[in-house]
Amino acid sequence: MSKRFIDSDLWSRDWFQELPPAEKCAFMYLTTACDAVGVWKPNFKLAEYQIGAPVDWTALRAAANGNIEVLPNGKWWLVDFVHFQYGELRDTCPPHKMYKRMLERHGLAGRKRVPSTLQEKDKEKEKDKTPDARVRPLITYYHDKYQARTQEKPSVTGQWGATFKRLLRLHDDDTIRRVIDYFFAYEKRVKFGFTTFAGKFDDLLPAATGHAARASPTHQRAHCPYCGRVLDEGHAPDCPTLGKE
Repeated sequence: MSKRFIDSDLWSRDWFQELPPAEKCAFMYLTTACDAVGVWKPNFKLAEYQIGAPVDWTALRAAANGNIEVLPNGKWWLVDFVHFQYGELRDTCPPHKMYKRMLERHGLAGRKRVPSTLQEKDKEKEKDKTPDARVRPLITYYHDKYQARTQEKPSVTGQWGATFKRLLRLHDDDTIRRVIDYFFAYEKRVKFGFTTFAGKFDDLLPAATGHAARASPTHQRAHCPYCGRVLDEGHAPDCPTLGKE
């Protein structure tokens, strides 16, 4: 029984997070069903039977961050597999000699994963630069909206940047700002945590962008700044203002 190393950081990689569940399982399937140098002879019907769900194989290949290459003979190759599993192959290591022979049989001798064109290299550099330049204004925008709505300064954490980077891969800046506006206009004071915003983003999106009916804005009625209750409905039992009025 062969054994494989698994990248424990895979689940936190941006491209992998965006895969649907079936395609996540399919990629993990490939890492265990391929041969010792990462080559897999496609059998989609068997793979979907063993995974237990239909898989969009074309979408998986396109979204796999360059990790999957289709060879001229139709077989699939996990480009980073050999380097991740074994490091640099050495002629002094008997198992490595066998892996080199296998790579030769597949026509992959000497192949390494590198950006194939200058345009691709520039694209990779641009991907590294773009997120922070677009993320910082959104963090500032959310921070200012929070402070204006609650009269408090939120604690900015790394989760903010990671969340906005993820959202920017799916939505433009203006759409995200519209959801932030909607969040602070229509959510109750007690629900203003950033985790709540991130978790409810997809639910708020249709109404924020005009594709669903909106609720009545909560800030049209006066709220207690401590417990978030509408003032004419009474304070929460643990509100610190009780006994002071």
